[in-house]
Amino acid sequence: MEGFASNCYRDVNLRRILRASVAQLGRRLAGEAPMKRGVAMRVRVQPRFWMFVIATTFVVFAVSFGVLQHRFNEGSRQLREVRAYRDSLRVQADAATDRLEYARTDAYIERVARDELGMIMPGEVRYVNGAR
Repeated sequence: MEGFASNCYRDVNLRRILRASVAQLGRRLAGEAPMKRGVAMRVRVQPRFWMFVIATTFVVFAVSFGVLQHRFNEGSRQLREVRAYRDSLRVQADAATDRLEYARTDAYIERVARDELGMIMPGEVRYVNGAR
């Protein structure tokens, strides 16, 4: 019977050891700090890890800045084009306003009557060139 008891003790001990090893393996696979005799061990991070983190952060910020700078330049270019178009429309509107003001004058009415309608003022004589 004594052999049976010692075998049971060994089995219980073996189970406890295996259970602790499986739990520790699970924690390692889950990314937790490994346990050593019930106390969490400190994980040491290599300097190259921090260099990688810093380099990655720098690249992300550089790309973001480049994209924003491109959008800004594109918006500035579009703004210049719209302002130039607006200015050309203002020039056209001013020219149309000047033509409209001229069209309301007696000088314009007289010019159109003479040139386009072939009219003459009372007392004037029309000369026609018959050489055609």
